Amino acid sequence: MFILLQVIGLLLIAAGSWALTQKDSVSMLGGLFISPVVLLLIAGCVIFAVGFFGCIGALRENTCLLVIVSVNLYVLNIVDCNFTTVFIIIYSVMYTVCCVCLYSGTM
Repeated sequence: MFILLQVIGLLLIAAGSWALTQKDSVSMLGGLFISPVVLLLIAGCVIFAVGFFGCIGALRENTCLLVIVSVNLYVLNIVDCNFTTVFIIIYSVMYTVCCVCLYSGTM
């Protein structure tokens, strides 16, 4: 499983690097990158790191690395649940706003 995570992480890093080189400029807002390409690179790095720590921790039977992997997976799961909840709330609000605007003809 961890080797698969490493391969997926490397593929995301490669795709993000390629997309970043093909893009003309990186948009910034208040000093922060808001580009999806940068988010792709960050996700690839995180996935690769979790896979690497898990693989090395399992090979060496190092409990510290395995605890790091389990804590990272727990935190990523909580973040994923939070993003999903926020997305569902925003989607339902935007859907109702769009329907009201379309039916009233104010768009």
